[in-house]
Amino acid sequence: MLLIVATMPLAWHRHFVIAAGYSVVTGTGSAPWLLAVAGLLLAVAVRAAARPVRGYLVLVLLVLTLFTMLGMYGNWADNYTQAAAAARPPYYGTGFWLALLALVIMIGATAIAWWRAARG
Repeated sequence: MLLIVATMPLAWHRHFVIAAGYSVVTGTGSAPWLLAVAGLLLAVAVRAAARPVRGYLVLVLLVLTLFTMLGMYGNWADNYTQAAAAARPPYYGTGFWLALLALVIMIGATAIAWWRAARG
């Protein structure tokens, strides 16, 4: 969750501007929806600190992880198609890769929560 917030001011992509080159886009400009994901993860963490993770909370984590994965794929595809349209190689900055790392951590946390909830 903190990793997601930390990626926001970092460079994510290049936005190609006709006849002006490009500008570097930060996470706030490229994926502001990740701040909502971080807020929801904070709510899940507060709830998990109070009581064990079970039932609907595992489902919430699973759905949140799925939509985050789809959003990151959409962000990647959008940058790739913009770069292809400008006949330039795509650029994925540090912020994008750290957000992808945060997604991998989310997937692992969801798998562990699912496993622990199944064990009872």
